[in-house]
Amino acid sequence: MGDKTEFDNYLLKLVDRNDTVGNSLYLYNIHEILRDVWREIIDKNKKISVRKVLPDKLDLEPTHLYAIIKGKRGISIQSTYNLLLLWKQYCKKKEDEIKQIWDKVYKTSTIASFSKSEKLLLPKTLTPDLCYLIGYIVGDGCFDPSGNHYRLKISEKNKEQLETILKPLITEIFGVKCIVKNEGSGRDNSNFLLINSKPIFRFFRNVLEVRVGEIPKIIQNTNAENKRFFLRGIFDSEGSVDPNYLRGKIRIFQKSKAFLQEIIKILKCLGIQTNGPYGPHFKYPSKNFHYFSSWYSIEIRKKSEILKFIEKVGSWHIEKASKMKILSSEIHNRYKYMHSK
Repeated sequence: MGDKTEFDNYLLKLVDRNDTVGNSLYLYNIHEILRDVWREIIDKNKKISVRKVLPDKLDLEPTHLYAIIKGKRGISIQSTYNLLLLWKQYCKKKEDEIKQIWDKVYKTSTIASFSKSEKLLLPKTLTPDLCYLIGYIVGDGCFDPSGNHYRLKISEKNKEQLETILKPLITEIFGVKCIVKNEGSGRDNSNFLLINSKPIFRFFRNVLEVRVGEIPKIIQNTNAENKRFFLRGIFDSEGSVDPNYLRGKIRIFQKSKAFLQEIIKILKCLGIQTNGPYGPHFKYPSKNFHYFSSWYSIEIRKKSEILKFIEKVGSWHIEKASKMKILSSEIHNRYKYMHSK
């Protein structure tokens, strides 16, 4: 599905200055790498005081390190990096040697929170599937850090969309399971997908720098294929389709007018012309909201531009993709009818 953009080693971006032994992110599957590094340190420094160096330099007890190099437990990201710095100091290693091992750790390690046994592989490339998910989060996501919990929520009225499209996609990208929940009732009833994972939370926030309602720099700088799928995620979370030929249009909504102006630029790069932004539009408060909400919109009304959007961006949304198909058929049939006269 198009070219893949390789990420630089981002392990240190997953570390927070407040991380301690009990709330750090831990690496696994790298015990052989660390065993070789530690053996070289010991072999070349016979008089090294293990009981003094490990707690001071690595925040590790000797018994913990021995369990780590035997593959029986994980090691925090920061302790792993500090071990390589120790290797550099005691074994006179060069920067490129440190980088080579650090990149090997990055490529081979699995990661988990201290309190969770579930280990996962974070993406090493920016793929179309990941861009689609970024678009969905930018449109209808919510980052909710609370204590030691790091929750990423994606809201969606259509529960089937969460169950059959987003949930399997997240499992495919990250290899983890997530749950679909419901909150509210009646008119304010809504569904959301919940990812309760510190590694995934920090991956989106710290590495990809994803913010709800903002276009990440990584998307602005990526190729056209990835941008198409990002737009698809934006549309599926914040768009609508009117499938009636006479009223036919595609719309995208957002609270930020500036955000939509950036979306217009991306669409223009793909050769798709839009109308707007329009607004602000206002919504009367419901029983759960005591303020007026407002938003802006852009529209694609010209039939040829609608067909371009359907072809180049499209939709994976269960309801919206179906409406797109109807509208596309209506337009093509009308063109055929007009040209047959």
